[in-house]
Amino acid sequence: IEKIKIQCPKATIYADAISLISNPFIDLVIITTPNESHYSLAKQALEHNKHVVVEKPFVLNSHEGQQLIILAQSKNLVLSVYHNRRWDNDFIALKQAISAQILGDISQCEIRFERFRPQVASERWREQALPGSGLLYDLGSHLIDQALQLFGWPNTVYADIASQRTSAIVDDYFHLLLGYPALKVILHVGSLVKKSGPRFLVHGSKGSFMKYGLDPQERLLLAMVNSGAASIYRKTLHKDQDSQRRNICDNWIEVCYEENDETISQQKDLPMGDYRQYYRQLYDCIVHQQATPVSAQSALDCIRLIEYAHQSYAENKMVLVGDSVNDPLL
Repeated sequence: IEKIKIQCPKATIYADAISLISNPFIDLVIITTPNESHYSLAKQALEHNKHVVVEKPFVLNSHEGQQLIILAQSKNLVLSVYHNRRWDNDFIALKQAISAQILGDISQCEIRFERFRPQVASERWREQALPGSGLLYDLGSHLIDQALQLFGWPNTVYADIASQRTSAIVDDYFHLLLGYPALKVILHVGSLVKKSGPRFLVHGSKGSFMKYGLDPQERLLLAMVNSGAASIYRKTLHKDQDSQRRNICDNWIEVCYEENDETISQQKDLPMGDYRQYYRQLYDCIVHQQATPVSAQSALDCIRLIEYAHQSYAENKMVLVGDSVNDPLL
């Protein structure tokens, strides 16, 4: 608590969650606790008539998620999940390319999140044998959500899940294959990758889309010391500062496509990603009854696919998945 007081001297600090949740002057509760407490805290907040944002992953299982959705609906409250990577610059660019039919009919999409972390940080709860720990719940939520936003609900899932690092006790690697009628989507995460492959690699009947590196927003915000978030977005990510943006990160995409029987290969600048858009849209949702930026139902679909991935790995086979609304796992 003392560290928080030093870093955030103007913040009101509560000794326990229920004291905050029961405050009648609070309208919105944002839950960024370890995954195993998401359900219980969200339930308490909804029962106290608060709008709720839950950090991804939404909950540990589909039953918990469905119960929260029913509770929120019964009280006419907003329930949303912070899937911030919908506002990554490369994901926005890929959505635009697909929508504009630049790539034609998509036949294959690879989404990767690779990093080099050979040492297990055993003091972190994500590395401990706790419910909801491991990278399938952690990074997998991001990749699955992006795949669902691009292509919708799949027909099949095949999963390979592993703990590759010495002394790792939760999964630090996974490889998912989502099957669609004429499309294959590969979602891959690894922790022993010194040189990463493309973040996005997409092939279609007219061309291909390739992007290396991550949107720099998270890294820059974590490194922020004295300047505010608005300053970082203004000075570092502003669209007019293309040369600076290009030096900060691998902030461009390569698109190769056919046009008039000619192959065209271009490097293009990315649109600006902006995680703040989530909370701007959330404000409009709560105050002006606009659409929620991330629906709880879409976040629940991510949890259902994680469950199917665990089933696939346990049975060592590709599994058929139920409908995204009338799911037999519920």
